[in-house]
Amino acid sequence: SAGPNNLFHSFSKFDTRTWTAAGDLRFQNGSFKSVFVAVNSFDGTWITVPVRLNTAANLYLLSPGGINISGTGSFSNVLNLQLSTATSLRFEGGKVFDVNTTDVAGLDGNPQGFFTNLEIPGPFNNQNIAISNGLLVVDANLLLLDAQAGSIALFGDILTQGADFWATTDRNFSLAGLLNSSGGDINIRAGGDVSLQSLSNQGGGLESGGGRITLQSLTGSLSTLDLCGDCGPTNGALSAGLGEILLSSSGDQ
Repeated sequence: SAGPNNLFHSFSKFDTRTWTAAGDLRFQNGSFKSVFVAVNSFDGTWITVPVRLNTAANLYLLSPGGINISGTGSFSNVLNLQLSTATSLRFEGGKVFDVNTTDVAGLDGNPQGFFTNLEIPGPFNNQNIAISNGLLVVDANLLLLDAQAGSIALFGDILTQGADFWATTDRNFSLAGLLNSSGGDINIRAGGDVSLQSLSNQGGGLESGGGRITLQSLTGSLSTLDLCGDCGPTNGALSAGLGEILLSSSGDQ
């Protein structure tokens, strides 16, 4: 730990697919306000069970080998959830926590942002974030997905229950299902293409319930695709209620 606020964990492997014990994964964070997890594995992080903090706090995950959420993977009792394939997280005063950090002295301030340090060894070739568990419910005030040097692929429905949703990727962003923020803002920024798809009659696309929707493709295109056929006009669409919709791309829309 570093001071009374921040608790740190480092793992050489984080894969719940091999678990034989039933139940969820719990971090005993006590009175710590933020929990920081670094996974230094070429195989990345695999979460297939519910993840819970025993007291409400922020949760930050660094996993440059990629992040995969499936099965019953979910997050609860988390105030701000930030998942990144970066190698490092910058703190106040220029301090840094990364996947090789063994000394957290001085890391008692607030995090300032993720970044990738190319001097950290390891062929982290799969810096993607993939969520494919059908339904992901996040109990948080903020959900941030940060795929540095990778893509973000979301297959299924994601409910943030009023939390803002942020996704940033150097490559492509794709959603096959429904992302519903229930009043929170939705912000998606991709270096490549942004693709929204509907797969069933349950609807698909982005729905903010009054929050602002912002889609930005820096070098690619924005597209929606209804693979359900006659599922209705909302499939693959953008719905902001009384909120705003902002679109930006260098290619087709």
